[in-house]
Amino acid sequence: DIAIEVSRLLNQQGIPNVLRVVGLEGESSDSVHFMGLYNKTIPEELAGYIANYRWANFLIHPARFEAAGIVPSEAAAFGVPTITNNVGGLGTTVADGVSGVVLPEHSPPEAYAQVFRRFYHDPQAYQQLVHSTRKRFEEELNWDIAAQRLYEIVLSAVNE
Repeated sequence: DIAIEVSRLLNQQGIPNVLRVVGLEGESSDSVHFMGLYNKTIPEELAGYIANYRWANFLIHPARFEAAGIVPSEAAAFGVPTITNNVGGLGTTVADGVSGVVLPEHSPPEAYAQVFRRFYHDPQAYQQLVHSTRKRFEEELNWDIAAQRLYEIVLSAVNE
């Protein structure tokens, strides 16, 4: 509901946008498309899932609770910055100003719209954010790095 309201506000303010809602069914409109669920173990559905990241300029993730923050990490793999709020693990998965923007918990739709307006009017800042988002994925937010960190933690525990 928050993302849909953000899309509505931006369109109303003359900033054209289309929101894709992945993972939910609903009634689509001209500016909001419900994409449904994807089974990532089925190659065709995985390709459809990935196509959403290739299409997107931003991931808007106004979660009310999120423990892991895997979706922002997936988005970062495609250089797609995340606009979110500081709940659960999102405040650490998304580095504010590096791989997206982290708003305060329970931020209203207008706060998200303000972020989008800023980047809409400053394409150079947006491009910098895209590059730093992808760089953060390469250096921190991928499974190889996570496995290496886990290995080092286990090895340290064993050696103690």
